[in-house]
Amino acid sequence: MLLEAAADPSPSSTISFTAVLALQEVLPSQISPEAIPTLIKAMHDVNPITRQLAIRSLVPLGPAAKKAMPTLHELADHDPESVVRNSAKEALKLIEQHGVGR
Repeated sequence: MLLEAAADPSPSSTISFTAVLALQEVLPSQISPEAIPTLIKAMHDVNPITRQLAIRSLVPLGPAAKKAMPTLHELADHDPESVVRNSAKEALKLIEQHGVGR
């Protein structure tokens, strides 16, 4: 249910934001690699906070987050919001420390 809500494609989706927040803040230890496609979608959300929370949700997955690396690089280099760019850079650094490259 949370994964479906996090992938809500509606612009400025409060549902998507709330679901990603719940995944990141309330259930971080329960995020599984199956959530990665949903988190990748959330990283393209119009809300920068949703993008940032989705990025943070990937870090605990370590090497399993490899599928998200291209999107993280894209956000680190091109997101219009500095907080999202910085979160993406930090996530890349932490995930790469686990031996996952581009």
